[in-house]
Order: sequence, then C-alpha cells, then structure tokens
Amino acid sequence: MPNYGTGNNIKSFKGDLNHLAVWNRALSFAEINEAFGNPQPLFQIGINNNTPFDMRPESETDADYIPGDPWHTMRRAVTAGYKDASLKLPLTAVQRRLPYVVHVDTGTDGQTGGLGLVVNGTTNLTQTATNGGQLYWYVTTNLLVTGTNTFTLYYAGGPSPYISFDWLEVAGSWQVGYEDNSQAEFMIESGAPDDFFVSNPNWMHLERALSSGDTNIMVHFTLPPELVAKYRFRYTTRVISQGDRTNHYYSVEFNGAPLGSYTPAPDGRYLSYLLDRTQVRAGDNIFKVRYESPYVGWMQFDFHRLEILPLPRGTLLRVR
Repeated sequence: MPNYGTGNNIKSFKGDLNHLAVWNRALSFAEINEAFGNPQPLFQIGINNNTPFDMRPESETDADYIPGDPWHTMRRAVTAGYKDASLKLPLTAVQRRLPYVVHVDTGTDGQTGGLGLVVNGTTNLTQTATNGGQLYWYVTTNLLVTGTNTFTLYYAGGPSPYISFDWLEVAGSWQVGYEDNSQAEFMIESGAPDDFFVSNPNWMHLERALSSGDTNIMVHFTLPPELVAKYRFRYTTRVISQGDRTNHYYSVEFNGAPLGSYTPAPDGRYLSYLLDRTQVRAGDNIFKVRYESPYVGWMQFDFHRLEILPLPRGTLLRVR
C-alpha cells in the first residue's frame, strides 16, 4: 500500500476501520468472507465453519453478550449447569417494526437435545438440535421493542449434556429510510452514486429520487444461503412526490429480472413485490429502480424495505 503525507505525517493507510478481530490461526478465504464479507444481517456471531472455537466455553463467559464485545465473550454452548446464553440486541424504531429469523447452526460434536429461544420474555416450543443441524425461529414484530431486546437460547434437556453452536444470526429483513412521507434522510440524486449497500448506516449515501437526468437507483443487500432456501421475501417502497409532470413511468428489477409494472405511479402509492424464490440469491442481491418516463421530471421515494416471510408451517413464538 503506498504511503501518503509527508514528514511525520506519512501514513500507510487512508480510511476508517469498521471492524477488527484477531484469530490465533490463519483463516481460509471462505471463513474471512463469512466474518467480514457479508455484513448485512442485523446481527451475526461466529463463522459458519462447523467449529465453535470463535466463542468460548460457557464456564468462562458471562450469560449476556452485547454486540461489539469480543466474540470470545459469547458462550459457545448451553448446558444443564450453564443453561442460558443471551444476546442483548439494541433495535431502532425502524428495526423493531420488521420481522426477523433467528438462525442457529448447531455444533458437529455429536450432541443432540432440546434448544429453545426466548425473545423479550416470549418463547417457542423447544426444537430438537441435531449434529450440525440448522434451527430457525421466526420472530414477529409484536415481540420486539425500541431499545434493548433480549434473545435467550436455553438448554431444555435431552440425551446429551449440552448443545453447542458455532453460528448465530438475526437476519432476513431491513429498511433504509423512515416511513414518514419525507425523503430528507437521503441525498439529492446528483450527489450520491447509483449503487447503495444496505450495510452502509449512512442513508445520505442513497439517492432520494429518480429523474430524467439520473435514471437509476440500485440497492444492494446480501442473504445467507440457509435463509434463501427456506423463506420468501417481499420488497416495498413508496413514491411520495413527483415533479414537472405527475405520475411518471418507472420499472423495478430484481437481480436483472423485471419485477414491477411500467404504469404510472401516483404520489403516495406503495409499490410492493413478492420476490420469486428462483431469483433470490445467496450473497449479493440487487434491486434496480429505473425512471422510464418519456417526460422530463423526477420521482422521490420514502423508503426501501425488505421483509422476510414465514414458512407456511413456520415456528411461531408463544407465551410460555
């Protein structure tokens, strides 16, 4: 990497660090990508590599994990003696209005038994953890609060003395922008690039509008393969203001395939599309919203939202 600056100001790195972690061994390319390459989930901990060693034995950690703490402070198992492992996850007012899936990849050390999840005091029926299996809980919006939310995995007994896991995520939904009939949190279309990644917390890096002079908005997001295989997704946005000539034509594409109509959209209309499961990809996905009107003008948007939808026979939470 070339140096920049002069004299005592010479430096070898120009930029900011978002996350730093240190391992006591070399990671494979796939493990690096798991840890750093796909940061879109609301929360994730551990590398999905069939080993629990990114976290620590339950006897060496606290019962609660707060995002931002080192991974080794998170319990890698729940047992009869150390029954619970809790995640204290802060949610904004926007985030708490979205549904999520809690996804756990259990260990490959041959342990089986009951594993349950409690969300803010509400729990589900116990699921059976199998060797290296995947467990999913669909969490509805009425269970979440603005502020700190507690997600607790608990040991419910079984043939094995403990249940371990090497991967935990809360994922599946996101929203960029406030649903408030205003585009003030976004940037003027000429001041931001066409491509926006939902992992970017600065919404001012997203264009507020389509126009005859700047015709594209492309919203990028990632999904893990396990959620792609088991769930459906819905994309929603809203047109809130149009200029020079009302009810302009638009189009919406998803991963290169057409989603939306080319018919004019009046102000205030919600544009909602159920995604074809054959089009949803593990890894990078792209919504492309395009100005198609033959007239000079612009269309402003209120927000962009992806919602994960439950399985027909999904596991819903109930009060214990």
